[in-house]
Amino acid sequence: MTASETRRRPPGRYDEQSAASRVISVVAAALLAGGLLYLGYSLYDKRTTSRLDYQVGGYEVVSDSLVRVTFTVDTRGERTGLCRVRARNADGAEAGVMVIPVGPAKTVSYDLATTSRAVTGEVTGCRRT
Repeated sequence: MTASETRRRPPGRYDEQSAASRVISVVAAALLAGGLLYLGYSLYDKRTTSRLDYQVGGYEVVSDSLVRVTFTVDTRGERTGLCRVRARNADGAEAGVMVIPVGPAKTVSYDLATTSRAVTGEVTGCRRT
């Protein structure tokens, strides 16, 4: 075989893709990518809009069975929400936990009952109701 000769593929085995099948492939890929982007954004939007911003101001161990947790919640206007308040003992185990409703008030102080002496009080999250 000389350099000027080109190899030929067997007919019918390696046919070129038609223009219509290329267009269909591109459109299908674009629709799939758009659908995945929409799904990702909707899940992200749902997750972030239900969250409320909060900041723990402090905690006070009142007794062996009570801790007072003070925190500030941004309820974004007149909305209400739920916050999860937790206390931990010296071993790091949960000594008490409660989900409490919060109203439009900015600062919340909650007395949490505990099963053992707590060494810390915290808010683990707040969300809209």
